[in-house]
Amino acid sequence: MIVGLKEVNDLDLLKDDTLLNVSRFDLDKKTVRAMSIIIDKIFNEFDYEHSPEFIQKIAGKSEQVQCMHRKLLDQEKLKQVQKRLGESITSILDSDDAFSLVPAVYHQHLEDLKKLAQSL
Repeated sequence: MIVGLKEVNDLDLLKDDTLLNVSRFDLDKKTVRAMSIIIDKIFNEFDYEHSPEFIQKIAGKSEQVQCMHRKLLDQEKLKQVQKRLGESITSILDSDDAFSLVPAVYHQHLEDLKKLAQSL
């Protein structure tokens, strides 16, 4: 739900309890809000060129080949990667795919998100 709200720029809906009243527990509301902050940060600062996946793809390649790979990242490919990011975050409890898309400096955020999701 949180990823979907982020993808349509509606994370602000989580500030109001109306949407979160499905849960009877205030702790769940706090957890969902904490998760939304992490997801928002990851999405806002996401840059595929700094992902472990992309870095591995160009590692050891000549500067010309690296440049070519960067040029191939057009808007359509970046949209596909953004969609993969959403899917990988949605399935963070079942898969570690998000760790290959999100730069290593944000891996602790993914670990925190995983712990929060497990607590629900």
